[in-house]
This record gives sequence, C-alpha cells and structure tokens, in this order.
Amino acid sequence: MDGNRRFATKNKKEKHEGHSFGLAKLEQAMEWALHLGIKELTVFALSTDNLKRSKVEVDTLMQLCKNAFAKMADNGGFMARNSIQVKILGDLEFLPDDVAEAMRRTEEQTKNFDRARLNVCLCYNSKYEILEAIDRVSDLVAKGELQMENDKINAEDFDKQLYGGFNCKPEILIRTSNEIRLSNFLLYQSDGSQYQFISSLWPDFSIWDFTRVILDYQSVVQ
Repeated sequence: MDGNRRFATKNKKEKHEGHSFGLAKLEQAMEWALHLGIKELTVFALSTDNLKRSKVEVDTLMQLCKNAFAKMADNGGFMARNSIQVKILGDLEFLPDDVAEAMRRTEEQTKNFDRARLNVCLCYNSKYEILEAIDRVSDLVAKGELQMENDKINAEDFDKQLYGGFNCKPEILIRTSNEIRLSNFLLYQSDGSQYQFISSLWPDFSIWDFTRVILDYQSVVQ
C-alpha cells in the first residue's frame, strides 16, 4: 500500500499524516473485496525498515496500530460488523509492548470470524520470515518433532513455520504508486501470483483501479 507520504505532500500536509488516509483506504478496499466475494486480503502495513523513519512518522504509525486499527476489531467496528478474521504476520518483538498487545488482542477478538480474512504484515521482512522458518524446521527435526522423508522437508511442513503458520498464496499481488519492485513482500508466497503495478498512490487507489486488476486477472486465468 505504497504512496501515503507522497499523497500527503501532494495535498500540502505533513508526510506522517498520509498514513491516516492510507488506513481509511484499506477499510474501503476491504468493502470492495467483500462485495466482489474475495475471501482473503494480505496487506503490507509496516516493514522493519519503516521503523528507521523519523520519530514523528513512526509514532504516527504506532498510534494508528494501537488505536485506529485496533478499534476496527471492537464490537461495532468494521471487522466485527463484517465478521473478518485478522491475522498479524511479522515479528511483533519490534513493536512497543502496548502496541504489540493491541495487535494480539485484535487477533484474539476476531479469531472466530469466518466471512473473510485480513492478513496484516506488520514489522515484516520476507527474507527474515524465510530464514526464521528454516531455523524452526531445523529445531523441530533436531528435537525429533518433525520427520524428514528421504532427507527432505516437504513444502507443507515448511509452510506451517511461516508467520501465522500458513502460506497465504495470493492470486494477485498489487503494488501502488508506480513502484515496480517487491521490497521484501511475500517472496516465498507469491511464486504463483500475477503481479500488478499501479500508478495511483495508495490513498488515491479507486474501485476502478481495483476492478481493472480483477478483470485483467480473470482474462488471464480463463
């Protein structure tokens, strides 16, 4: 969901203010997905590299996670109203304790919702995810808790060691704001994805952008 800061600059606001517009766009995009029958979205909300940005921007992102996003899972919030399960994918040890607790509480509050699922990549780095999964597999084998077949680990057992304990396997991977790179997002999971690079900044991303992506995907798979 790239382009929040550029959107803020374009609209003569402070860069950190763009993230609030980005969160509002995420809620709107989830509504579009529900209407189209899409059951799962995975979004890159915060990379570990983002934590190196200015203090005011990092503080803004932390407050959005702790307050605005978490409220969406409360009774009457967007997740609760639409029965959307939230899974946090990433290393929450990078977050302040109160923010990490808010994210874990969001997962707990929504764990029984079954209409759709939102995977939120938070403090996420795909290379680290893969390396950590390898380490966990090695530990399980060493402890005798995981059996190898012909000295090999199967993909299903490896997938269980990824963040969240599953491989989300997105059919479409969308990057906004005219950036044509993956930036360490779902490198393992997106091997079968159709990539879509969109010129619109994320807060400007429209239902027409989204519809074009879906139609393009359908034209290929059919």
